[in-house]
Amino acid sequence: GASLLALTAMQSVPTVEPGEPMLRASRGSRALRIAPMLALLVGAGLFFSRPAEPPPSDIKLAIGKPFVQGIISLFDMKVDNILLQKPESQWSHFAVGMLAFDLLIDIHMELLFFGAQATLASAEIDLLFRGQRFGTLSTRPCPLGGGGKIKTQMAGQLVVDQLDVFQKIARAVVHEDEFTVELFSVVTVELRGTDNGCILRKDMCKTIGSARIPGVTFAKSVVLKGAQGFSVEMGALKLIDLPATEPAGKALISVDAKVTNPSSFELHDLDVFSIDIYTDDSWPKTERPAAESLGVKFAEVNTEADFELGRGQSDWFQVQGFLSVPEREYDLVKTADVLNHFLTSRPTPLIASI
Repeated sequence: GASLLALTAMQSVPTVEPGEPMLRASRGSRALRIAPMLALLVGAGLFFSRPAEPPPSDIKLAIGKPFVQGIISLFDMKVDNILLQKPESQWSHFAVGMLAFDLLIDIHMELLFFGAQATLASAEIDLLFRGQRFGTLSTRPCPLGGGGKIKTQMAGQLVVDQLDVFQKIARAVVHEDEFTVELFSVVTVELRGTDNGCILRKDMCKTIGSARIPGVTFAKSVVLKGAQGFSVEMGALKLIDLPATEPAGKALISVDAKVTNPSSFELHDLDVFSIDIYTDDSWPKTERPAAESLGVKFAEVNTEADFELGRGQSDWFQVQGFLSVPEREYDLVKTADVLNHFLTSRPTPLIASI
């Protein structure tokens, strides 16, 4: 009703043909000034009309795009969780110096009401970290509902083509409390009324017909949580017999570990998880924080391939690696102290760091 009234008012706006009196032009100008007020009153219903009376395409574009652009520009997007895992194949990206990951992002947002069922169409979204672009997220269609407070998922594949910037964001994921990633794209928003698949409740889906609004700017900054170093805990140090394939002179180190992951990320099938083990340089005093007490690098230990790490505290898992102490007097003395504690069944003065 209101939608049809507004649309009829706009369609009846006279236009000025060459040579016509300026009186008609002034009346037309007044009508044009009234039309946006009617558009605001009827809201999203202005995007649609009955199939028998379709609105002119120029009206749909002139009114529909600014309205949808306003909704997309105003809402805040909060990321609840990011599931990051290897795609089935990465060889095509490795061959040209790129990395690829599959992403599933749980998000929540609060939007103005569209008056129809809205979907963010597939898009190529540029990702930036502190002003530097590091890759492209190719997304599948993302449902936006009819507006209001919603939870939804954005799925797609991230292709990293700027590895130096990606290393910076990887360090932020591991060590920082939180950081910001910028997203930018020009997208298409699809709107569907009751006769085109809108399945929302009646008061949110009063329109009929459909509209496809291209050229909408999507520019968002999202705050993500970092892992704050993963808070590694180590169990007792173990020395394992060397495999027959390894040359003599090496020592195989085995440690049970568990970590706490407060970040926004779940990591699945991402090759190996590495932990550096250092001697405690504050030993036997322990007044300094662990991060300021890293002494000699004692060993680098790794998980098995395809390690998975969820959010929160992990279960205990085993990591193994070789003794990697430089052959310098000070380093060997510190290592001898660690081994002395180990052989006498005392707690070993070691610190784990990622």
